[in-house]
Amino acid sequence: MYTQRAVDTVLPGFGAAFVAVALLFFAFTTLMAYAYYAESNVAYLMRGRHPKWGIAAIRAGLLGMTFFGAVRTAGLMWGLGDIGVGLMAWLNLIAILLLARTGIKVLRDYEAQVEAGTPLAFDPDRLGIPNTVCWKPEDRRG
Repeated sequence: MYTQRAVDTVLPGFGAAFVAVALLFFAFTTLMAYAYYAESNVAYLMRGRHPKWGIAAIRAGLLGMTFFGAVRTAGLMWGLGDIGVGLMAWLNLIAILLLARTGIKVLRDYEAQVEAGTPLAFDPDRLGIPNTVCWKPEDRRG
């Protein structure tokens, strides 16, 4: 409401339309980002198998959540959004704690390379980091 009024002071009668279009783009791009994150994670977790059913389930779930959000009250949806952000924050904190040792190891290697003046190169084998085939030069696609 405040944004609508602010836009109306500059462009009278345009505030409501501007906020509606801005919300449409925000909601669409947010949904697309969440779809990408979810599909990438499903493809990673199901690597070597056929992830098509998992990706189809993710898409159906996102479509269902979009419909659910469109027919419920804004207060309920803000509450569910807050719960989702809280859960995501806790999962991220857990992931950071699990990856902290590796992150510090990589940071110290980077700082040592900068201090020595050598060309920067990430070598997961030298650091003892397993399952990093995408970082090895021979595995990169050119």
